[in-house]
Amino acid sequence: MSAPVKENYVHGLFAMYNCLIFQNEIPDNTNFVLEDLETCLVDGYWDPNSYTIGLDFNLEDEALRCTLLHEMIHAWDYKSRSVTDHGIVFQNKAYDILTLTGINVNR
Repeated sequence: MSAPVKENYVHGLFAMYNCLIFQNEIPDNTNFVLEDLETCLVDGYWDPNSYTIGLDFNLEDEALRCTLLHEMIHAWDYKSRSVTDHGIVFQNKAYDILTLTGINVNR
């Protein structure tokens, strides 16, 4: 997938998941950065200062979806509590996602 196609794909996934899983509670103006994160030992990140979800451009579809949902939980959690971590709020939402989609965001 070329960079522009992948970026459009990520925006489409975000819109779908935001509607179906997060009831559109994550702001539409959330930024996305697709970059090479292989040397960083992470597949993605959430930056609350710029409202940005960063994703490793090299991820295959399943890992991309998993990582996007993982970071979307952080964005959703931050919007409601102004903090985010991998605690009980995160784990409960991760379980809901696993039950609804079969995607394990904790892998």
